[in-house]
This record gives sequence, C-alpha cells and structure tokens, in this order.
Amino acid sequence: MARLSTSRQIKAFGANLRRERVARKVTQEQLAELADLNIRTLQKIEAGETNILLTTAQRLQLGLGCSWISQLKKEESASEHYAGLLGVKEPWRVCAVNRQPEAERVTVR
Repeated sequence: MARLSTSRQIKAFGANLRRERVARKVTQEQLAELADLNIRTLQKIEAGETNILLTTAQRLQLGLGCSWISQLKKEESASEHYAGLLGVKEPWRVCAVNRQPEAERVTVR
C-alpha cells in the first residue's frame, strides 16, 4: 500500500472523524464537550487543518464510541466510492462524476 503524506493522513483522519460523528448524529458541540476540546479545535481537526496528539485522538474515539480503524482508514476516492455503488470491480473505469443539483451522473468505461 502506498504511503500517504502527513498532510493527506491528517485530512483523511478529519474526514473520517466527521463521517463517524455525523453517522452517530452527534453535533460538533456535543463531541467537543465529550472529548474536552474547544469547538474551534474540533473544527480544525475535521477540516484537516491541524495535527493532533495521540491522546486527543483517543479522547475523540472514546467520545464517539468508534473503533480506531474507522478513524484511520484511508478515505476512498470518488471513483472507488461510485465503483462500489455500481458494482464495478475496477475503480479506474469510473471516469467521470457529474454532480448536478438535479442528479448525479456517473460515466463508466
């Protein structure tokens, strides 16, 4: 597996954290309180704008009640996401995603 740059790892962690928080219907304010963080710090973490200590990651994990794997897994690309939804085995075949307000259209080669 290719190694992600630190910047991409931080962004992926933030995106995964946001996804887990939203899936559990927890607001940023609620999670900040549960993890004993300032709301602005949580916003920066979710935006991938700041690196954090392992102890902070643990407080977030405990606050959400989620596994480490769900927070640390690589964020999938749009091609990987739509390939999974469409049952396409090769994500590289998903060559275009057109997001219009009325519908999403995906082109597969």
